[in-house]
Amino acid sequence: MTGLFPVYEVDYGWGKPHWVATVGVPFKNLVALMDTKDGDGIEAWVSMVEKDKDVIEAKYKLLYMQLATPA
Repeated sequence: MTGLFPVYEVDYGWGKPHWVATVGVPFKNLVALMDTKDGDGIEAWVSMVEKDKDVIEAKYKLLYMQLATPA
């Protein structure tokens, strides 16, 4: 599966890239999805303010602890 723009197949003048990333995202609350190089997965780039990141991390840790606790 490939996206709309096959960034890993383009020779930019120095050969095909090993990894593709964005450079500084000036937006908050943005999610960018890109194919992985092998085409078997998706990378998610998430841009948010730090306080929101802290809230999400805390909720994830709580969820993980609940799932890891035997019933």
